[in-house]
Amino acid sequence: DSPPESEKQIPLGKVWFDVTYKILSQDDNEARLGEPGELVVCTSTMMEGYWNNPKLTERSLFRETDEQGKERVYFRTGDVVTKDQHGILTFQGRNDRQIKIRGYRVELDEIEAVLARHEQVKEAATFLMETEQQERTMGAAVILASDSDIDHTALIAYCRRLLPSYAVPHRIEILTEFPRTSSGKVKRSELVHFFA
Repeated sequence: DSPPESEKQIPLGKVWFDVTYKILSQDDNEARLGEPGELVVCTSTMMEGYWNNPKLTERSLFRETDEQGKERVYFRTGDVVTKDQHGILTFQGRNDRQIKIRGYRVELDEIEAVLARHEQVKEAATFLMETEQQERTMGAAVILASDSDIDHTALIAYCRRLLPSYAVPHRIEILTEFPRTSSGKVKRSELVHFFA
């Protein structure tokens, strides 16, 4: 979620000496000067990943290989920033998938990872939606493995065993495919149409 209007345009200054960074557009190309993008950083103090969760780790990292074939790994901060001609970074908001539901902060990617670990789930996607009473909540969609016979009720029960009650999706739909971008990323904003 983006911050309230009063919190936008916060100058962050310049990065410290031990950091290499990039500002990436939505397609993971470098944003042009003055254009907003996600701040990714590479530093000696960077985390190595999420404990026992390689999928979430990979989603949190940006990798590039230089002309010599050496890989550099950046951490995706989730901060949307711009850079001016003096190298000053300015905070514009957040693009990560952390939301606030009923007073609790919830990472949609963590819920997605729990669903994806189910042996009968091939792929999962979670997203913010509204109930019929206009309350903010979470929805999830899954693509099942070809030999699966599980239903949405059993998937919700599975989530209840592994997640706190406030992090359990309100609804889970079973789909045969997800809407995707030309690069293959799931269009989560379009999944909400399956819940109408």
